[in-house]
Amino acid sequence: LDVRGGGPASRESQLLNPLMAAQVIHAIVLSGGSAFGLGAANGGMAYLEERGYGPMQPTFSSRENGFLTVNFAAVDGEILLYPDLVKVEVNMETGLVTGVEARAYLASHRDRDLPQPSLSREDAAARVSEALTVDGTRLCVIPTSPGERLAWEVTAIGPDGGVFLVYIDAENGAELEILRLVETAAGIETE
Repeated sequence: LDVRGGGPASRESQLLNPLMAAQVIHAIVLSGGSAFGLGAANGGMAYLEERGYGPMQPTFSSRENGFLTVNFAAVDGEILLYPDLVKVEVNMETGLVTGVEARAYLASHRDRDLPQPSLSREDAAARVSEALTVDGTRLCVIPTSPGERLAWEVTAIGPDGGVFLVYIDAENGAELEILRLVETAAGIETE
């Protein structure tokens, strides 16, 4: 990790060191704009906590015209709930929240009686293409048509260094979706 600039800042970046105990990094927020960008992401999290949203985890972010938009997903124990998404827009200079889009959260958030996965973490990783190198796994709930599914989100690296998210159904082992993460000037996007 290379942190540079006139006022660089990072939060928990030491976990990226391969010698650290963390086996999986669940999200990286690239905010830019020195410490103000980092404060913007923290401000978004604090805003949600103050309003009783419960445990949330940043999943993706984008930057545009001095604003950072962070997607936060609800968390149930160790399980990430993608249908329960809140997008928070924060002014990177002032740290003030300027917008919240919580329709998905309000429509989807509820107590869930989630089953234990039939498929183990190792079995899910083994179902990923041999052309990819598995880098981590975590349980999540993803929206599907219709409804939603408990899935293993497998982070994998392609032969060209590209990062992929592969979603494996935690009940029957079917591949539900595969996304490629692409870094753009605005942040990390999926394709």
